[in-house]
Amino acid sequence: MLQFIHHWVIVFFIGILTAVLAAAVHILVEKLAHAKFHLIQTCILTASQSSGLFFLFL
Repeated sequence: MLQFIHHWVIVFFIGILTAVLAAAVHILVEKLAHAKFHLIQTCILTASQSSGLFFLFL
């Protein structure tokens, strides 16, 4: 009986670890996407103010 409970405790902690890892990956992807779009926005604004958008895409 003790081995049965021990098994389910291990399965529970594997599930918790999986959920924490999935949440960390989700947060990391959101932060990277935000940084990417902020960088693109900055590049477009800088190019449009200095030389126009035409030269940005050459």
